[in-house]
Amino acid sequence: MNNDYTVQKAEYSDIDAIAAIEAECIPEPWSKNAFLTELKKDSSVILKAVNKDGIICGFITADVILGEVSIYNVVVSEAYRRQGIARMLLTELERMTQGAESYMLEVRESNIPAISLYKSLGYENVGIRKNFYSAPCENAILMTKIIRNKPDLTSGKEWS
Repeated sequence: MNNDYTVQKAEYSDIDAIAAIEAECIPEPWSKNAFLTELKKDSSVILKAVNKDGIICGFITADVILGEVSIYNVVVSEAYRRQGIARMLLTELERMTQGAESYMLEVRESNIPAISLYKSLGYENVGIRKNFYSAPCENAILMTKIIRNKPDLTSGKEWS
């Protein structure tokens, strides 16, 4: 793990920086109000990656509902990419949501570095959403990580 960064829960005071990173990196970014709305939801998780100087370098947003984690954003500012920050964010999300049965996300089919990262963490391609993204128009790859070997409490056996 990279000791130059820490992952922490985002707070209201972080939303301007998070929205700025989103605007820098995403063609059709969420608005500041969308992040504020997300932060208010009980089911929502927003984590930030912070460097030693206290600068927010990236973030992840997700919803946790009935054991399913839907990941909406995994964004790292361009100046901080290729340093393991996205991996740290995803790993911390999984640590925080232990007991979840599945993790789901979608990614631009041209985003090969992200797809490689997700596959290295156990995500599998499960489908395509045709023309899901615009600016530019592009398909989304649907990826899911199913947590296996969870105990089956009804039979006393583990799932395989």
